[in-house]
Amino acid sequence: MKKILLGLGLSVALLAGCGHKKTETNSNAADKKEISNNLPIIDNAKQQEVITRTLVFPKDERGNQQSQTVTYQGEHFKRLVIERLTETDDEMKEAIKQMGLEEAQKSLNESLEQDADYVQARGLQGFSGSVTILNENELKMTSNYDFESLDIEKAAAMPYFQNLKLKEMIKLTPEEYINNLLMNGAEEQK
Repeated sequence: MKKILLGLGLSVALLAGCGHKKTETNSNAADKKEISNNLPIIDNAKQQEVITRTLVFPKDERGNQQSQTVTYQGEHFKRLVIERLTETDDEMKEAIKQMGLEEAQKSLNESLEQDADYVQARGLQGFSGSVTILNENELKMTSNYDFESLDIEKAAAMPYFQNLKLKEMIKLTPEEYINNLLMNGAEEQK
């Protein structure tokens, strides 16, 4: 009888031990399930986050410098701003000396409005551009692309946008695009 009671006691102890372990396993499984359920929320939050990164290229041999500010959400471009600082040519320097900075800027704007490709591009929804005389020696050209309203097909067909290759650009994710800029000598501005 003692052997039966001892056997039952050991069986109960073993079952209780197994039951406790099982509870731990279920607890760990519940924790893992909770963590894995939260991962889609974290991933979703990352996909919803709007990120802006600015990349600057070193000056080239002519003293020109370009920066690109890329704004994106998940794998979708939202906006691209390209700024290019370039030296003024001798003709522009002379015009600034003769007319002053303000009048030279007006004259430059008038000449841009006579460029059919530039006027056509500026008429496209989702794009804006400007050329600003910063000083006697420097111009700043700015191009803004709002990918939420820009008709890529229409833009790609316009002569003004031929060098940008918009169709190829949007085939890349923003991260791939940024990595390409970094591999080509750009440095990220923090």
